[in-house]
This record gives sequence, C-alpha cells and structure tokens, in this order.
Amino acid sequence: MSHRVSRRLFVAGSLAAASQLMVFGAMAAPPHPEPDKEEKRRAPDWVPIPGTGRKVGGLGDDFEDEKWSYYPAGQKSSFDIDKDQRLPGGISANRLWVEAALRGQPDVVKRVSTPPGGIEGSKGSMMLRSLYSGIPGRPSGQVHQDDFLHNTGVMIAGMQMPISWTPNVITRVYMPNFKQWERRQGNSFGFRLGLRATHQKEKDGVVNYEEYWPGFFIYFQPGNGRDTIDSAFVQIRSDEYGRDLRGPSLKENCWYTFGMTVTPEGYVHYFLREGVEAIERDDYIVSYRPYGYRPRVFETFFYNTVCMDDGRTWSTPWIIDDTWLYVSNAPVAHSAAKPPVNR
Repeated sequence: MSHRVSRRLFVAGSLAAASQLMVFGAMAAPPHPEPDKEEKRRAPDWVPIPGTGRKVGGLGDDFEDEKWSYYPAGQKSSFDIDKDQRLPGGISANRLWVEAALRGQPDVVKRVSTPPGGIEGSKGSMMLRSLYSGIPGRPSGQVHQDDFLHNTGVMIAGMQMPISWTPNVITRVYMPNFKQWERRQGNSFGFRLGLRATHQKEKDGVVNYEEYWPGFFIYFQPGNGRDTIDSAFVQIRSDEYGRDLRGPSLKENCWYTFGMTVTPEGYVHYFLREGVEAIERDDYIVSYRPYGYRPRVFETFFYNTVCMDDGRTWSTPWIIDDTWLYVSNAPVAHSAAKPPVNR
C-alpha cells in the first residue's frame, strides 16, 4: 500500500496543512549561564527509559538498505525568510524522511559508511550537512538552520499520538574530529521533538493548540590555538522559562546515544550516553516541563543543521544512525502532582 505524503504537513513528518503552517521554534539562543553539571544522576524509577516499551512499527531507520537515497526535489524551502516553500519538497526513497516547509532540508542528505565505534554490524548511516542554510544560492552572512523531519505520518496518518502513550525516542549521533567542525561558536546540531500543548493560541484568526520543540542542541566552542582548545557540550531546550541550559561536555571522534521520554504529566526527560549501547537509568541528565507547557500530543522528531550562511562555509558533517520511536505507558501511581527531582 502506498502512502501519499503531503509536504504541507509538519505534524507527523510531512508539512503543515495549507490552512495552518506549523512553525518550528526560534533559532537557538546563547546558553543560559549555568554551571556544567556533570555529576552522575539516576532517573526516577517511574520514568520509562528511552528505547523501552513497544517500538512503533514502520518508523525509525537503521540506514542499512544499500539503496537508501534521498530526493531533494529542487531547491529547498526558505519560508521563514522569503515566504517561499518551493514545492513539492524532498523525501527519502523509504518515505521516512521529509523536508521541512519552514526552513527546508540540509544541502547534503545521503547514506554513508558507519564511522568506527558504531553499532555492531552497522554498515550504513545518514549524513546531514548544510551550506546555504538560508535562501538557496543567496548567502546572507547570518546564522541559519535547516530542519529535517522524520515522517511519522507514514504510520499514524489521520490520528495524533496522545502523550498518555508516553512516547520516547533514541538516536545515535557521531561527533566528528574537531578539525572538521565549522569554526564558529554556537549551536551546530539539534535533535528535537515536535509536541503540541494543551492550551490554545489564536493567530491570524485561527485557533490552534500551541506547538513547541524541546530537545538537544550541540554547542561548539572553537579554541584559539594558544590558551584554549576546541570543546563542545550539550544544551537542553528548555526549562520552564524557555531558557537553554548547559549539559554534559562531548568528546570528538565518538558516538553518543541521545534519548528523550515524554510522560503524561508534561515532563520531558533527557538522557545521554557515550557510545551506542542501550540507554540506562544512570544516563539521565535532567527533567523539565519546557516553557511551562503541558503536552497534549506527540507529532514527530527532527534534526537541525546550523551554519553561517555565507556561501563558503559548510556546516559540521553530522552522522546519524539507528533512530527509533517507542511508546510506553507511564505508571498510574505517579501523577502530575509528583514531578521528578532535578537537583
């Protein structure tokens, strides 16, 4: 059975309905000046670990198909800048990945050989990289980002996934050698969720449920070659006030497993593990109810590539492998009145 994908659906992977274009969050802000707290924590026992429960069939990707390919379908969207979507929009051959209508896809989306240290037996991964992160062919000299969506609409078209299902996602991301990173201080890559809150918002006469996009950003600090060295760390988006918070430091030439669980009382639980093994309870970072919102439905997950849109400087080459969506019911005994303990 074929699945017709409309580029205008943002929800569940394709892009927003023409009557209500769903818009991603703003560009990542500088990190909130909190200390880099890397002491070991353990997730509350009632929080399902990312990668547990029932895997949602037909979604996720391991990129092992040697025929894996992506069709960009012409120049990408830059609707956020010039209101031009440049339809019809890109899509992968397996229909699991689609271009975003707001900012468009990375300039390079392709299957590559899995770097060393990846999942045992893995031969293929996906690379994302951008050059013109603003309007195609018209460099601005300003930092912009591209958005790349997982097409959850392939399997859950016509319905919305309730947060009561406790969705959780995992992905593996390779940190390249720092010499390969774009020499710019700031966010370089994002792994985020698309959620819709319980409260309503009116815009241009249309009433809709508020959308928001919590997740991880990878922040790079290039060294000066004398007193400081290159470094990178995770940023958490966000706390209850919308602030990005500094998380653990990251190594180069290394795989990491990122995971997020959304529980029915509205908290997003963030996990990070060095390596590609299954996430454990000790890989927990923190829990927040981002922006103070309480989510109503889970829509999708997606990636960001960020770079200086100068027409010369490529973004850092980001490589992704084995990314999956799960659902797991949260224990009934733990209600919204019992939030997790972060500190």
